[in-house]
Amino acid sequence: MSFSSTGLLQIGDIGFSNPFSMWRYVSDDAHPAVSALGYFAAVGAGGRTLSMGVKIGDIVFAQESTSGATPGRVTLHSVIGSSANASTAGTAYNYDCTVSSAATT
Repeated sequence: MSFSSTGLLQIGDIGFSNPFSMWRYVSDDAHPAVSALGYFAAVGAGGRTLSMGVKIGDIVFAQESTSGATPGRVTLHSVIGSSANASTAGTAYNYDCTVSSAATT
């Protein structure tokens, strides 16, 4: 499967001097897919179109939906990378985010 922005929801912000956000992501995808390079397409802070404001250091709770291989499994990830992704037209400049592969069951 691939990333769907409808499954990503910001839970809240934590901290004052160096804040980070927590996110919940629900998908059919198992944690190895979710932690693939650039899986979270066009959600990075600073993008022009779909930007949801995800930043390096944010925390993502990924939950497998009932259609996933392990329904209800929750994995915990940290955003560890953000890479530029520009369309050939140059108008849809966004940042794809990558999360750590750490997981919990």
